Amino acid sequence: MKSVLIILFSIGFLQSCEYNKIKSTPGGDNNSLAISSEAKLDFAFVSAQVNACLDCHSTGKKQPDLSSRQALIDNASDILSEINSDSMPPKKKGYASFTACQKASLQKWYDLGSPDESNVNVNTVPECAVTAPPVVVNPPIEPPVVTPPVTEAMINYALIQTKTAVCLDCHSAGKKKPALDSKQALIDHAGDVLSEVFNESMPPKKKGYAAFTACEKASLQKWYDLGSPDDSNTKVNSLPECFGIQ
Repeated sequence: MKSVLIILFSIGFLQSCEYNKIKSTPGGDNNSLAISSEAKLDFAFVSAQVNACLDCHSTGKKQPDLSSRQALIDNASDILSEINSDSMPPKKKGYASFTACQKASLQKWYDLGSPDESNVNVNTVPECAVTAPPVVVNPPIEPPVVTPPVTEAMINYALIQTKTAVCLDCHSAGKKKPALDSKQALIDHAGDVLSEVFNESMPPKKKGYAAFTACEKASLQKWYDLGSPDDSNTKVNSLPECFGIQ
């Protein structure tokens, strides 16, 4: 009777039975239970595990008939002994031994008094506890710092406009003469512009303006020397006073 009982339980546990979100998954010589958080240690769980045992141990077949809860209770000692010693289920018939979780959950069901219903989760049995894989939080990937290509400044009218823009605070239409808000006006008054900038009379320091730097003075002079062009291939940093200045 021992062997019969053990085989019945063994087959049930090892037949990939699925109940209450519990299923067996291949695992080499053993099967491992994938336990859900809702699975309970009740008779429904146990009967689902031993369901395959009924192929042999049910009414009209081999004894004992293990198709009832009372039969499982009556044969508890033999069932646990054979399963824990791995005598049953029989490996020669292709069955794998019970896993530690399967043995422990069956023992726990008996320890609870073989209840028909239970509020105890299967995964509270230490051997059946599901260890969640560690959550790996990858640090955010910082976008690479892209340095924009440096466009070398050329000596042209656009550059001179930016350098002389400060002059327009006073020398523009409707203000002091001469108005220097056009290329032609800068050309027409080249002598005065250069003279005032180089002797640092303009822009007026007493009004808080800074004098032109040596590079700015040289750039303005070079622009006039080139014929005051709209465009030019002459780089600002080709001037000795501007070397190394972007």
